[in-house]
Amino acid sequence: MVVLSVVISEIIYIVIGYLLFGEVEPIGIFFSFIIPSAIAYPISSAKLKQLAKIEAQKEELEHLDRINKRLFSTIAHDIRSPISSASMLIDLTLSGTLSVKESRVQLKEVSSNISVLLAFLDDLLLWSKYQIEKKPLKPEHFQTEELLLQLIQLYKKVISQKNIELKLGNLNSTIYMDKGSYSFVVRNILHNAIKYTSENGLIEISTKETDQHIQTIIKDDGVGMETKKIGSILSKKDYKSSKGTNQESGTGFGLRTAIEYLEEQNGELQIVSNLNEGTKISIVLPKKDTLGT
Repeated sequence: MVVLSVVISEIIYIVIGYLLFGEVEPIGIFFSFIIPSAIAYPISSAKLKQLAKIEAQKEELEHLDRINKRLFSTIAHDIRSPISSASMLIDLTLSGTLSVKESRVQLKEVSSNISVLLAFLDDLLLWSKYQIEKKPLKPEHFQTEELLLQLIQLYKKVISQKNIELKLGNLNSTIYMDKGSYSFVVRNILHNAIKYTSENGLIEISTKETDQHIQTIIKDDGVGMETKKIGSILSKKDYKSSKGTNQESGTGFGLRTAIEYLEEQNGELQIVSNLNEGTKISIVLPKKDTLGT
């Protein structure tokens, strides 16, 4: 913009000089260069700053729009369903359709679902906070056993309802990761293992150390999945969660976010599965702090 202004100014000065006076003065050429430059440069700089600001605002709005879409999609599927079930139970109880005994049985199931829902909401709020405020994750060293046992306890009623056998291996490992995001990742993978395991099935949980990595492994003998679906999950593109063995619904939000959390902390999700033969998912993290290296 500045160069163009100077070039135009020079051309105009030379043309008018020759037309009116038959010649041009060197001093005139000099000023025809300096004056446009002095005027155009600050205007051009201000314009560029304004355009950069507009572009940054556009990116921020697009970022917030993506967050909103994911939140609304998640709320529509993962949150609405258990709340609707609780509301229906209350209506049936108040109308006298269910006996006291039947209500108690149903209330236990609803209570379990609400506990899982509250934990999911905690995850959702944590994710939203990180996304909106763009706060960095805070990795730390911690023992996995206590946290894993807490998460297992959270799903104990749901596991019992499907009569799933839970087999625990070694859970005592030290990892380096943001504790909240590790909880989020494990919770979502365990939730999916329960979701896709049939009644009287088996889920195994353990940790394993290699020379370079520490793995948290959750294995089930559920419905499994095809290679194409594994690729879709890991690529985070066009993945839609399918119904569970008891027709549980979902959006795929949890797994996508889990993968993002791991990638941000030099970790990865490894999936081994065959259709109708179960699934083994490993949360793989480096042994040492390699963030930023």
